[in-house]
Amino acid sequence: MPNCQKSLISERITHIQPVMECQCLLAWLENADYLLGWTHQEESILMCSIFCFCSEISEFQDITDELVGVMSGLQAQVEQEKMAAIGARNLVKSVTKQKDGHQQKLQALIAEKQLELERMRFQYESLTQAEAEQLELIEQFLLQQ
Repeated sequence: MPNCQKSLISERITHIQPVMECQCLLAWLENADYLLGWTHQEESILMCSIFCFCSEISEFQDITDELVGVMSGLQAQVEQEKMAAIGARNLVKSVTKQKDGHQQKLQALIAEKQLELERMRFQYESLTQAEAEQLELIEQFLLQQ
């Protein structure tokens, strides 16, 4: 197509008000008085361009729909993994708290048993000393007789 035809078509297309949907645009163009004075070739080129544009838009929509679907699936997987990670983290915290609590109980029990051991040692020493004194008294009593 010669450049002069392209520029003429481009100039005429830029004056057309934007219409949201391709089918509406095609119907509008077919019934518009605006195209009066256009050659059949110019109208055909315009219609072909619109069809190409519409098919590209449709293809783009299909691709974006597929991408949105994939992203939604990935988002669901990410959310599921996130919840699993949060659950695992909470479980680790819980186990750590249980371990710390158990360790504190054991340390308290050790301290209690050490106090009991000290008390028993002191009692043992006292009893040993009392026994030694009693044995000494018995020995002195036997020596006096």
